[in-house]
Amino acid sequence: MKRRWNANTWAFVILASILLIAAVDMGSRALMGPPAEADGTPRDTRTQATMLPAFKVGDTAPDFVLPDESGRKRALSEVLKRDTLLCFICGCNACRTMQTYLPRMLAKMKPPRPQVISVASFSPEAAAAYKRDVPLAQTLLFDPAPSPVMEQYKGHPCPRVYRVAADRKVSWIGSSPLPDYPMREFGYSLGTMLGLSQVDLMAITSANPFGDGPKTEPDAADAHAHKPGETHTGEH
Repeated sequence: MKRRWNANTWAFVILASILLIAAVDMGSRALMGPPAEADGTPRDTRTQATMLPAFKVGDTAPDFVLPDESGRKRALSEVLKRDTLLCFICGCNACRTMQTYLPRMLAKMKPPRPQVISVASFSPEAAAAYKRDVPLAQTLLFDPAPSPVMEQYKGHPCPRVYRVAADRKVSWIGSSPLPDYPMREFGYSLGTMLGLSQVDLMAITSANPFGDGPKTEPDAADAHAHKPGETHTGEH
């Protein structure tokens, strides 16, 4: 004669099944990483939406005029000669980490590779120290004072990266690194967008993974740097 389960046993089995399903769902979400935008860009579900610019993928990137290292005023439309990675940086450890690994990523790509244009919120006087620590060929434009440019492009929390074509059409909008979206995820998202394989990304980051950052002494380039976990409003 088969033994029948009583009500308590059935309740226990049902509860255990619910907990198991929830655990599997949480595990799959953790493996998949942060949720993605429509174009596949990972994002932080709580705050990323507030950090998105008014324009979107497929739109024309807003033009702006900022001084270069010589003090000459340059328009984005003037320096945007080809496929471009438009970066917004402040000189902090996270910015240095991203731009230290970026040339290694670009070297893995087949030509023609994107050029790099960076809008820096540190002063032109700090550029020499920054370039000494960051071996990246790039055009630097400076926005040390509060201006509509950083706000328009949601340049902080930094680093922020956009991929823009020669006609200023936006093809990719990178997520802002946030406490719930660490630099490692940011780095893998950037590398994946550039077409790098997981093997290449592992090789590039194995010596000093994203988030650890190249260790540098504080200098003038850090005048506007933020501490880990600190959120910028876009005003400096």
